Amino acid sequence: MKALIVIIWIGARELGEVPSMRFISILQFLTRISIKKDIGYDPHMERGIVYFPVVGAIIGLILFVGFRVFNWIFSGIDNIYLLATLILILELIITGGLHMDGFGDTFDGFFSYRSKDRILEIMRDPRLGTNGILAIVALVVLKIVAMATLIHYNMAVYLIFMPIVGRLAGVFLTYKTRPARENGMGNMFIGKCSTSALVLASLFTALSAIAIEYLIGFNTYIFIYLYLIGSMVLIFVLSRLLISLSYRRIDGITGDLLGCVIEISEVVFLIYILIVMR
Repeated sequence: MKALIVIIWIGARELGEVPSMRFISILQFLTRISIKKDIGYDPHMERGIVYFPVVGAIIGLILFVGFRVFNWIFSGIDNIYLLATLILILELIITGGLHMDGFGDTFDGFFSYRSKDRILEIMRDPRLGTNGILAIVALVVLKIVAMATLIHYNMAVYLIFMPIVGRLAGVFLTYKTRPARENGMGNMFIGKCSTSALVLASLFTALSAIAIEYLIGFNTYIFIYLYLIGSMVLIFVLSRLLISLSYRRIDGITGDLLGCVIEISEVVFLIYILIVMR
């Protein structure tokens, strides 16, 4: 935990900000974790985007603790799919389903093959269409099977890094991009990520991995860092592909696409780990 505090403090000094206030704002924005502290209005909340991976580290630690608890409760039975399902539910509870909602809305809009304005209207609609439902079902199945496979091969510890890489993808998506709407919740971040913020967020990802290894004491040696760097490159490429697709569809990025890239990146990370660890 001390290592995580050091990570946050380094970032705060780099940005010239008090660490606790901005980090708490980002934590409460990305999760349902509520901290009863009067942090006031932050006119530069977009600078807190560097903390996305650190929030991912907190989510990952909660998921790993949840796995240990669920594994203890259901010990003695063949329970890998039950464990994976419970972990997924726990993640949805922590995030409030925010990213999953954006994932479904993105597929509803992008695969409606309508005009830009109509796509944006569909994505804003709170109702979920057929494309969104099918996409979410496919995502949930892939995620459960991938997590269950990791659990089966005693690699559940890698579940910790899944939310970290996912939130880093959100940072990648905001790097030198433009919003598709004049007003939108995601506009506070879209296009606001500078090169220095991108580098710092990537550094936070690596430092979070080091802090977690120190905290829980598992032995992965140099391989986890090599795999993590490889996954960061893969997710960056994925993010740029999604940006290219979004520009063709709606001429910009929306908050829904931020949630979408986080969900897709988490699944891609799980599959990537299964491939490199085979």
